[in-house]
Amino acid sequence: MFGCPTRPNARLIVDSAAKTEFALVSLDGPNRLAIDVRAATFSVPEPTGQPAGEGIVSGYEIEQAAPDRVRTILTLAQPAQVQQAYVLDAF
Repeated sequence: MFGCPTRPNARLIVDSAAKTEFALVSLDGPNRLAIDVRAATFSVPEPTGQPAGEGIVSGYEIEQAAPDRVRTILTLAQPAQVQQAYVLDAF
């Protein structure tokens, strides 16, 4: 979950087939958040685009960054801070 004082919180959920490792990296110019997930492959209907509605995330891109790593880059409308990041057990 991430947010800033003048905007509501946002939540990103990544669904994976098995428990995995992840890392977060904040990037400047423009404000972006990169989420690296250890995964061999990925499948998404639209690997780039803009979320529906208004909010702190103005765009996204999902790419195979390495053979064992998928990277999601969120372009942010303004600076934000990650407040919580965790992995839940599959159900």
